[in-house]
Amino acid sequence: MIYLLLTILSTVLVMVVFKYFEKFNIDTFQAIVANYYVCVLVGFLFIENKSDFLNSFQNSIPIWSYWSFGLGFLFIFAFYLIGKTTQISGVSVVSIATKLSMIIPILMGLFVFKTSLKTLDFINYIGLFIALFSVGFTSYKKNDTAQRLRFSVILLPFMVFVLSGISDSILSYVNFKVINAAEDAYFTVGIFFSALLIGNVVLIVGIISGKLKLNRRNIIAGIALGVPNYCSIYFLIKALSAFKNDGAF
Repeated sequence: MIYLLLTILSTVLVMVVFKYFEKFNIDTFQAIVANYYVCVLVGFLFIENKSDFLNSFQNSIPIWSYWSFGLGFLFIFAFYLIGKTTQISGVSVVSIATKLSMIIPILMGLFVFKTSLKTLDFINYIGLFIALFSVGFTSYKKNDTAQRLRFSVILLPFMVFVLSGISDSILSYVNFKVINAAEDAYFTVGIFFSALLIGNVVLIVGIISGKLKLNRRNIIAGIALGVPNYCSIYFLIKALSAFKNDGAF
């Protein structure tokens, strides 16, 4: 349970930091790339036996590294969307989108991975859908009606919903089928290192083309984002292991 609570806390901190990006005029993408440097560094510090981690690449490329590369691409794209959605629509909208996305790993755990610890009955399904609707109703604001009609305000939360659900489902699958407990920290570092490589390529292309210009303020913002971002994924993987990879939990 402690891992689940730490996951929630770190995720909330990430969204709060994103919200302040708008106030201080932070370039979201530059901050995200800087954040991944911190994530990789913190992740490496989390690894207890660093020599084993480095030796795992000597003979062959570990299977989990292929998954981490794919997730790294997904993460940087989803993370950018979360940042923009937080700035445009607010923390509450992103919170709703990420909470609603839980239905994707729930269904995957029930019908695809078969990792659910129990079979949901009719009452469970009714409770699930009531909870989903209640989140939306409690976050509804009358003065948001005009804003929600804007295409970007509708599309961005939907994309956050889909990508968050897919990411959590893949994490659950990899944790269940691919990695063991000793490789949790390895896999997490791999995800962020892959996202860092992809982000740097995009950043370099933007700088060369003249579309981007590095700013120290963006780098500092990324550093503030890095620690809670790493913790949100690391503790999520730990929480999945604690609940036997049951996406519903």
